[in-house]
Amino acid sequence: MKNRVLGILVTVLIMVSLAGCGTQAKATDDEVVDGETIIVAEEDTENEAIIEEEEITETEVIEEPQEEATYTEYELFYMRDSLDMTDATEMDMNALSVDGNTYTLNKSINIYAPTVGALMSYTKPNIEVYVNSCNEEWYCLRFDVDGDEKFVLAKADDFIAATGIEPKEEIAVTADDVKQVFTELVTKLEIEYELLDSPSGDMEYIEFSIPKDCENLEDWIGQMYISNEMSHYATYCIVLEDKDYGDGYLNFKFYYKNLKELPQ
Repeated sequence: MKNRVLGILVTVLIMVSLAGCGTQAKATDDEVVDGETIIVAEEDTENEAIIEEEEITETEVIEEPQEEATYTEYELFYMRDSLDMTDATEMDMNALSVDGNTYTLNKSINIYAPTVGALMSYTKPNIEVYVNSCNEEWYCLRFDVDGDEKFVLAKADDFIAATGIEPKEEIAVTADDVKQVFTELVTKLEIEYELLDSPSGDMEYIEFSIPKDCENLEDWIGQMYISNEMSHYATYCIVLEDKDYGDGYLNFKFYYKNLKELPQ
């Protein structure tokens, strides 16, 4: 009896020792084998999820090959057979001011379609090009293609770098500039005249326009004056109109009266 009690006490001490080891098992099923309870541990689902994630491969994005651009060769440039609209941007051609000069392109530059600004081709190097108009961002070039005029755009930075010219400074013609140049012109022609500050009701007028950034003001005014035979009159008045059509021009009314006696 004494030995039996001692055996039970030893068994209890062993079970208490095992319970104090800090090891925990989460039971999912209890099985009884030969009268003893066996604890079945839950599978480590968290580790399985990590393994599954590692086994998943990312789907590769396969880019479709882009069709290579083809070009048609002309005398001064190469023309794409289809426009590249990637960086196309709508632009106002009326924002360009008249230039009218010829420049030498020392190297090839890209050229773009008017209005939409889409890449359309590139020039050959060491060629002469006529600039129809320009501003701080774009130059409008004119080419002769099989007897037809073709207008294209070049970025100002590219054009200036290829020609070596100085960037154009913003020039703003005023009504006072026009009056001053007119006075100098008729004085040089030794014509007697009177220039009024405002028109009178008995004066007739013609309308003329001048580029806002005109660099040869005397030529523009001289052409207007001579072509309309204004030298036949003695009294004038020049008035700047408020109308601005957004085309880069200043619009004037040139009033006149007092027809001179013409020599017989």
